Amino acid sequence: MKRLQLLLFLFPAMLLGQKEFAPLNAEWNYEGHEINCEGNHINYIVEKEEIIDGKDCSIIYAYTSNDVNPNFIKSPDSLIVWEDDHKVYFLEDSTFYLLFDFDVNVGDTVIYYEPINKSEFSTNQVVDISQGPNEYQMVVTELEIIDVSNVSLRKFYTELISPYLYLQSLIIENIGSLSQNFTGDQTIYVADGCFGGLQCYSNGQIEYENQFSFQTPNPSCNILDSTNEVDTESMIGIFPNPASTEISIESQRHIESVEIWSVDGKLLRTSQFSKSIDIEGLHPGIYFLRVGVEGRVETKKFVKE
Repeated sequence: MKRLQLLLFLFPAMLLGQKEFAPLNAEWNYEGHEINCEGNHINYIVEKEEIIDGKDCSIIYAYTSNDVNPNFIKSPDSLIVWEDDHKVYFLEDSTFYLLFDFDVNVGDTVIYYEPINKSEFSTNQVVDISQGPNEYQMVVTELEIIDVSNVSLRKFYTELISPYLYLQSLIIENIGSLSQNFTGDQTIYVADGCFGGLQCYSNGQIEYENQFSFQTPNPSCNILDSTNEVDTESMIGIFPNPASTEISIESQRHIESVEIWSVDGKLLRTSQFSKSIDIEGLHPGIYFLRVGVEGRVETKKFVKE
């Protein structure tokens, strides 16, 4: 009996296995399309995991800002994704639809779908949602192996062949689209402005930074790059994340100082070490915690709900 109880207790944890595409706290930073080039910054963050219909799902939330108003605001849009057998699906009205297939080769045709009426994840605006998501077809035209944090990943070159224009896209295995937003190219924007794309990605195991020179660099990528102070072996941990009232810091080394920074590079708060940091007065959004540890500084990102 005790053995059975233990197995029942462990069953949810067994379902929540290691994800390759969207593990908890994975983050994608995009420059979305912007006609006036005022910095349409979009951050996508995996904030929750949940078992849905027996599937280990990740819930991704979107945050937006621009150069005129640099504060990141949480969008009402979210996307539930599930990955299985090197494929990624999204949940729409109790049905899982294919979003990415990382197990294809040159010449393969992929039929995939786009989420409905989620402006920060797609441009698919559907009046009659009973018809379900739009179906697309693309063909894989080229394939190369790239190194991302000492991990070999496949980079796919594709062309959209139905139902609209031929439009080449780039997709990286376990990372996703390099195009104008999370789910790929926005085909209605082809003539003017800043076209955007994925600027950087991290999931705690790998980090990717696009070498393309964007006209409006994402502030989340810039702050992490400019500090250049994060040790490869993390010395601190913060929890919970996201949080609404306070966050706690864990470290086996002496902490000398704690600072809270906004995503646009403003110092909001500084203090000596405390096990609990009050964040109740902060507006909902994304912030950076910079912690001085034995003469070095480590930067951690957290989300205020």
